[in-house]
Amino acid sequence: MSLAVGALVVGFVVSQSTARWIEIGGLLHEAACGYGGAAAVLLAGWQGAAEARSGVDWIHATAVRGVLAQRLAGLASGVLWPLLGYLLAVAVVLLWPYPARPSHHPPFDAMTVDAASITAASCVAYLLGRTVPLPVTPFVLVTALILFGQSPWWTAIARPVEIGYTGAVLPPSTSEWVPAHPPLWLPWCRAALFAVLAAAAVSLCARHWRTAAVLTAAVVAGALWLGLTQKGGAAISAANVSEMRCAGRHAALCLPEEHEGSRLRLQHQVDRLAGKLEGVRGAPAYYVLSDQSYRYRDWGDHDDPADDGPRAIGVLLSTAVANSLARDIACPDRCYGPLEGAVLAWLTGDPPQWPFQDEHLLLMGQLDGLPAEQRRKWLGRYLEAVRFGKPLPDLPSGPRWSS
Repeated sequence: MSLAVGALVVGFVVSQSTARWIEIGGLLHEAACGYGGAAAVLLAGWQGAAEARSGVDWIHATAVRGVLAQRLAGLASGVLWPLLGYLLAVAVVLLWPYPARPSHHPPFDAMTVDAASITAASCVAYLLGRTVPLPVTPFVLVTALILFGQSPWWTAIARPVEIGYTGAVLPPSTSEWVPAHPPLWLPWCRAALFAVLAAAAVSLCARHWRTAAVLTAAVVAGALWLGLTQKGGAAISAANVSEMRCAGRHAALCLPEEHEGSRLRLQHQVDRLAGKLEGVRGAPAYYVLSDQSYRYRDWGDHDDPADDGPRAIGVLLSTAVANSLARDIACPDRCYGPLEGAVLAWLTGDPPQWPFQDEHLLLMGQLDGLPAEQRRKWLGRYLEAVRFGKPLPDLPSGPRWSS
């Protein structure tokens, strides 16, 4: 089982093309929650159910060892073998001959959290196996773990390893895709909570009710405290950090320090785009490049209408960055209608595309012909409609095209 878990974790990590420890740590975390957690639940659940079905509790009255020692002995196979497989996988991944040396630092704090979570999963599964000693119990637990892994609650608990950012203060709307650097103690606190949860499960198995109650209360209190006091409290690594630097004339272009070399290429395009939107209500005030810019942002979810702070959008490093930025502003969901396509072409300065080329040219000329103040007001209404899913406003004094 150890070799199987280790091989699955290593194969999953090294088969992905990545050259950054932060991404390797995220893959290790995902594999630990999947393969390591499933193996731990299966073995520990089977052992606990088998002991309960065999009726071995009478040994407690005659054995030299106490109940706690016996429970720990019963848990050994369910905890040690999956955990050993994960640790072997970590050692192989750390020594793997990557074509290029991975950047940043190995997230050892996240690896500790993973090891603690495997231990906690084993202990809880052992407790459930003893509580419901049916032969199918371990398989039901593994199935429940897999289904839970597809739920949004699991996403909130088992977030991937991320780069944290310091430096420039960004709008709150960027918190999901430009996460703030978590305090160094936070991942270790998460690992400690998993360890206390494991101890609570073992105490329940050993019928140490008072100890189990105290440990359970400590886990609940600690989790609630982290949720209330630590924004982004799901962070599992604080090993990697990057400084965010912002500069610009019409709007701020914010880049992590490792991408500072791209500023000259991006600044001209961002300034040109921001210049066309100068004075427009709802125009982005920040163009932010981060490694998570597009990881969590759901383009199907519109912004909160109650959020009247400065707007920020993510920057995609590519040769077509200006077109990508304008598309995110003009039509983040789709650019099929004549009006959206015309605004996109007007912002980028690119020629209009088929199939609405004639309509685009007509609407672009109509937009260019508006007085500057009237154009700014109309673009403000247009951006508000795009952001909040409202019907698009018609261009004044001209043919009306529905999108």
